[in-house]
Amino acid sequence: MIEPRTITFINLPFSPIDNEMTYVEGSFDERVNGIVARHWHELDAEMYRHWRIHFCYVPTIHERVSEEQLQWINPVRHGCPMPPLHPLRTAQLMRHLSPQCDRASLRPGMMSWISKENFAYFEWPEFDEATFVERVVEEYRKYVERPRDYTADEFEVGMNSAFIRPSLYARFMADDTFRRDVLDLMNDIKIKVDQLRCHGVSEMAIKQLIQPDNRPSRMVITADWRIILPDYGDMEIEMRPLVKAVYFLFLRHPEGIFFKDLFDHYAELAWIYQTLRGGDELTDKARQSISDIANPFHNSINEKCARVREAFLAKMNDALTAQYMIDGERACAKAILLPRELVTWEREIPLPAIDYASDDPYSPHYF
Repeated sequence: MIEPRTITFINLPFSPIDNEMTYVEGSFDERVNGIVARHWHELDAEMYRHWRIHFCYVPTIHERVSEEQLQWINPVRHGCPMPPLHPLRTAQLMRHLSPQCDRASLRPGMMSWISKENFAYFEWPEFDEATFVERVVEEYRKYVERPRDYTADEFEVGMNSAFIRPSLYARFMADDTFRRDVLDLMNDIKIKVDQLRCHGVSEMAIKQLIQPDNRPSRMVITADWRIILPDYGDMEIEMRPLVKAVYFLFLRHPEGIFFKDLFDHYAELAWIYQTLRGGDELTDKARQSISDIANPFHNSINEKCARVREAFLAKMNDALTAQYMIDGERACAKAILLPRELVTWEREIPLPAIDYASDDPYSPHYF
């Protein structure tokens, strides 16, 4: 087994990710590049099957960029046809190799990200076309599956991991665990967003085409309570009614709302929800759900904020999502940053016709 060594890059034109293995070479090897070009997808499949790692061959990365990714990165393009992407060359990546590294010594191999701009370089063993995938996978297996002794520090980190701590948070207020809960509750969309983000070497292909335009779109709340972003090709942001009611509550309060004060907004939230449901009288179950949201010791509000973030993150990049989601520091008011001059209500939500706070047994004022 050939031991890996560290190589360093400077000013990389992409954000490295730890589940990507990229082909590198000090100088162009025609024979090896021909084999890789014909079989990279087989190596990618094997690496992913064994270790959930993608193999990346720079001249083919443009084939992996989808129209959905381009629109997510730059939603102003929503509804526009995808422009052609042109192949890149491995040499364009190797231009960023640090002068401290001996480029001439880099035979065909692959590298994986360690930290900052440091990568572990794995030199490939000798192979012919028939044994290419088998030899590379077997050599890498020897490295990743070798016995390893963990240090005391590594053991301590493992013992303090999030996998053994969630129960400790049950006794805290929703505000104390807001950021953690929002991230933990977004499991449904994490995989999709990771694919859309286009970090890693694929980002090189994106950057030859576009730079993200992070200007927020205007928002229109239609007469039938849909959320439309007209500057993003009339993109619609979809939410379930109770999640949308929470979003509308915060949208109506640009100054923000402290989670500890949510019980003061119980009546307003209940009326917004009832309005979204066509004015039908709320069931006991619905009122209990709203009471849970207004309860500062219940994490229901964190779950609703996570669903709001999911709704936007499914359609646009992280920087733009920050303008639209409900967010705020611990012990501070949570708010939506979007300037309200960009928000148009085609129909106003009327003031509550019922004083839920005084006659509703589910109101937090009863507790």
